[in-house]
Amino acid sequence: MIANKKTAATPTSSSDLEELPTELLLQIANSMLNPAERTRLSSCSQRLQKLLPQYLRVKILCSRDDDGGAIQQDLFVSCAKSSSFDQFLTSSENLRYGQEYYFWSFDYQRGNKAFLGRHTRHAHEPSDANHHSDGGGRLQYLYTIGLRPCTPNQTWKVVGGTDGDMVMWGEEIALTVGGLNPKPRQPDSNQRGTLCCMPKMANGPVWIVLDSHHNTSGDSGSGSCGSDDTNNSIRGGESSKLKLMPCNQYSPSPKTPEKELIVHAIPRVCDEGEYLLHSPCSTMHGSIHSDGFHVIVDFTFWIHKGIMYFGSPVLPFSLGIPILETDILDNGACPLANLLNIKSARWGCVIYYMAVAADVGEGKNLNMQRFLQRVTEHRDHQVIVNESKDLVYINVLHKRVKTMANPIPRNDDALWRFILSW
Repeated sequence: MIANKKTAATPTSSSDLEELPTELLLQIANSMLNPAERTRLSSCSQRLQKLLPQYLRVKILCSRDDDGGAIQQDLFVSCAKSSSFDQFLTSSENLRYGQEYYFWSFDYQRGNKAFLGRHTRHAHEPSDANHHSDGGGRLQYLYTIGLRPCTPNQTWKVVGGTDGDMVMWGEEIALTVGGLNPKPRQPDSNQRGTLCCMPKMANGPVWIVLDSHHNTSGDSGSGSCGSDDTNNSIRGGESSKLKLMPCNQYSPSPKTPEKELIVHAIPRVCDEGEYLLHSPCSTMHGSIHSDGFHVIVDFTFWIHKGIMYFGSPVLPFSLGIPILETDILDNGACPLANLLNIKSARWGCVIYYMAVAADVGEGKNLNMQRFLQRVTEHRDHQVIVNESKDLVYINVLHKRVKTMANPIPRNDDALWRFILSW
């Protein structure tokens, strides 16, 4: 009897690659390979080296030599005005003032691009007129920075020179960031902010984005303030003075502490960067984490017959919030996002439930009477506590519940997470 022979696959050789059409090679390299794989492919032949030049990789550093710092990740650069974010700058190119770019790294652990941007928002009262004052010492907002997986929602500009001029390596510049969202104070808002490297703290310099366009009068305005990048960088003071260096010209130094950025999970709901809600599948592409002052509340979430239920393991009761017939639910969208979009008082009840869970989790006593008073402050809210007192339901007067809303089964092992920052 003749044994069956398994035919081994013949590895692809450089000569095989030479036979592929140029368009196909470029498609494979730019959409199917990570940067390391692309570099290896480029080294296979002279033709591939010309077709696939090395990507530009830059370091962002503070221009101060005495108490500055650097961002640890090597960042690739893509043109934001192209039809896709796959139009990369090569190692022979420089950035230009006034043009919009994406800065990104590659998350080899999860196999995603990860884009630099604003993350969570924190209130800040300026104490030093040279660093964060808006001219009146009023409350302003700072944003932590991080990496967003998969798709970008913010662009970066180099300012401090004439638009269109080439940015020279090592020269003093400023970087501003903004998105397309017309809503103010969101991380992806079109109100641009300035990247700053604050002087050394206990754990080294602090990298933040200063939102110097915050309007304390309560007028949200339009997106017109987003174009004032030069004034924005001036408001950042000395902390906004940065420089860019290609990675092959950068030498690490103990005098230059490096900030490692986190690839943050994309939240299902983001309320002005202060409150972030994550589903159990959020961690597929990033970590649930925040710099600055914050607390993370774990809870169980389910939907049954049009009622959203929230259950924190540290509280003796769950919260029930109705989905109303008047609520417009987009396919695949989290119903809670709708509550935020319409500025419903029901969203405020969810935030308060999470805040109480955070307090109890840190050892504070539960004041049930105060909780019930707070969630009934809205005139259309009626609180119903069941007989076993393990459910507080918010009834909205004169409104019908959308009982046919898509259900989510209860699963106590699939925890949702809520970030509260301040």
